[in-house]
Amino acid sequence: MPAQARELMRSNATRDVYDGTGTRVVDAINPGRELRESLVA
Repeated sequence: MPAQARELMRSNATRDVYDGTGTRVVDAINPGRELRESLVA
């Protein structure tokens, strides 16, 4: 697995998701958690 993917999986940071205009946050995702869950499943 590439180093960048391993680092992303280790991180537990939440990223904001902005609407199409980029003016307000509409959701948040945690890429590390999503990757870990998808690899375990």
